[in-house]
Amino acid sequence: MLSDRGIYSLDVFKDIINSLILHIVTWQKGYENDKWDEGSGNERGSIIRDKNKKGDQKLIHYGYQENTWDKEPAMRQIIVRVYDKKWNVQIELSIITDDKNRDTKEIINLMLKRWVQENDFKYMIRHFGLNQITAYAFTDYRALRDKIEDKIYICSRHKALTKEIERVRAKLKTALLDKHNFDQKHGETAQEKLPKKEQERKTRIDTKTKAFNKALEKLKKERSETPKFVSKLDELIDQDIVKLDTDTKSFMDAIKVLARNMFYMALQPY
Repeated sequence: MLSDRGIYSLDVFKDIINSLILHIVTWQKGYENDKWDEGSGNERGSIIRDKNKKGDQKLIHYGYQENTWDKEPAMRQIIVRVYDKKWNVQIELSIITDDKNRDTKEIINLMLKRWVQENDFKYMIRHFGLNQITAYAFTDYRALRDKIEDKIYICSRHKALTKEIERVRAKLKTALLDKHNFDQKHGETAQEKLPKKEQERKTRIDTKTKAFNKALEKLKKERSETPKFVSKLDELIDQDIVKLDTDTKSFMDAIKVLARNMFYMALQPY
């Protein structure tokens, strides 16, 4: 099984690991270019990559290192660096797979050649209207209460308050640092004995500090009074959010893909 889109969950990975017939190879979601070990050696390879235009090919050089994936020890992590003609790093990628027996270069080649398919998706979106919204029918979540699985998750209001608290706290830290630096510079000198500009600066710092402290306490109080975990379904209903009915879109997308394939087959002899 080869996939590089739409499948990313540790629970799904565990199910595949325990399967006798399935394997998965996929890009690591959210990889931050932080696993390449400059002090270790690396293997190198190259592929001829077909581009979307017939006869248009490109030689790709790459290097790779292999580790055990830290989030799931039963999976391999392959760090790949793609180079340009002068061997400068163009991009660094992380591939994860539960397949312990497949050759590393074969895995890399399979994944790097997926790019032509990604370009094909972009072509279909641009020229065949794939992904367009073809209908605006919707379903109220009240009607879906008994048809979909509800989830308990962190309330959106609670998350928004937490984010705002972090923002205000950062501003308060800056104000407190300004106050500390001001006190270090002027010691215990009374405000009225300071130059006018410094008096005004001290007033601004004190006003900001008090305002941020007050705002922080207010936000904390509001967050403490807001339930942290709520029903996802209840929240959607309370906010009058509706679900787009995608049945028509799925049907139209299938027709567009079929039309695209017929168009390509007609051009194939040429």
